[in-house]
Amino acid sequence: RAAVMQGPAVVAFVPAHLADLDPPVFTNQRLRRFAAAYRPCGPAFTLMNAGRALGCAGLVIEADEGRAWGFFSEVLRRRPLLLHRRVKRALPALIAHYGLRSVTAEAQVGFTAARRWLERLGFIEEEVLSRFAGTTEDYARYRLWVR
Repeated sequence: RAAVMQGPAVVAFVPAHLADLDPPVFTNQRLRRFAAAYRPCGPAFTLMNAGRALGCAGLVIEADEGRAWGFFSEVLRRRPLLLHRRVKRALPALIAHYGLRSVTAEAQVGFTAARRWLERLGFIEEEVLSRFAGTTEDYARYRLWVR
C-alpha cells in the first residue's frame, strides 16, 4: 500500500523543535535559555511536516499585552503563503482568548521580507532598537493594536 501524504500540522511547541529547524536557530546553551524564558509564558506552536519542524512561534503574555516570537526554517520561508495563512487565522483567536490589547514583534532591520510580512499582518512599525537584546544588530519593533 502507498503511504498517504499528510499536510503540515500544527502541534504544541517543545524546545527540541528549535533544534530541528534548518538552519539551526540556537546553540544548545542558548536553546535552553530561550526555552526556560519563553515556554512557560504563553501559547507556542510548531508547524510540522513529515516529522520535521518547519517553524516555531508563540506569544509571551504579560497582563493584556502579547510579545510575538517566531523562528522559521528555509523550507517554510520558501512557502510564505502557508505561513501567512496559518498565522492570519491563529493570531485573532489568540488575541481574543487572552484578552490582549496589543501584540508586539521585532524583526531585524535588514530582514525586509520579515518586516513586510509583519505589515501585511497589520503590525505598525513603532521604533528601531539599536543592538537589540544584547545583539550587535538593529531591530524594528512593530505593534498590532486590537480594535
